[in-house]
Amino acid sequence: MSQGWDPGGGQGYPPQGGYPQQGGYPQQGGYAPPPGQGYGPPPGPGQGAPPGGAWPGGGAPNPPGRGGANGGFGRFMGGIVVGGVISGVLSMIPLLNLLNCCFCLLNIGGVLGGMAMHLGRAPDDKMSMGEAAGFGAAAGAIGGVVMSVGGVVMNFALGALLADLYRSISPQLAAQFGASAAAGIFAIPVYAVLFAGFGALAGVLGISVFWKSRQAGAS
Repeated sequence: MSQGWDPGGGQGYPPQGGYPQQGGYPQQGGYAPPPGQGYGPPPGPGQGAPPGGAWPGGGAPNPPGRGGANGGFGRFMGGIVVGGVISGVLSMIPLLNLLNCCFCLLNIGGVLGGMAMHLGRAPDDKMSMGEAAGFGAAAGAIGGVVMSVGGVVMNFALGALLADLYRSISPQLAAQFGASAAAGIFAIPVYAVLFAGFGALAGVLGISVFWKSRQAGAS
């Protein structure tokens, strides 16, 4: 005699042990899923929420816009801009800008100032030698552009006044001033490259001497 489902036989629905489905929930005497679980099978390998939290609420373990342990090069942009502006503005000041005749000291000072700001705001961040060189080169290039563009603007804004002053001193001096003011536009890329080179040197010097403990890989 075949055995079938006997409603009066004392067994619930489904039979004891549940249906032998792949990945299903074996249930005993009833059909309700375990508390807190859905009606589907439990997530298998490669399914479900990623490590670090379930969706929604947990999110991905790595926040967007960050690369690697310390993040990408973009994390330096604030310090790069500050260092470049410091370098360019200081290099525009008359007489003070003569210090750039000695290894671009004002440019190096601006780059180191930008590095100090970044490392101070991110005490857990570390920089590799290549990142430090890139930091300095980018900040130096910005400084060269700021200095040269600012010089051109000042020459055009005060050109008439300065030309009259130089003409009262010497006609040849006035001619030289006019030629230098016109050449300032073409000197923008030259100063950008020059300041970038010394800026890269400043970045390497800073991370290897002044902030040696913040160098990536240093103990």
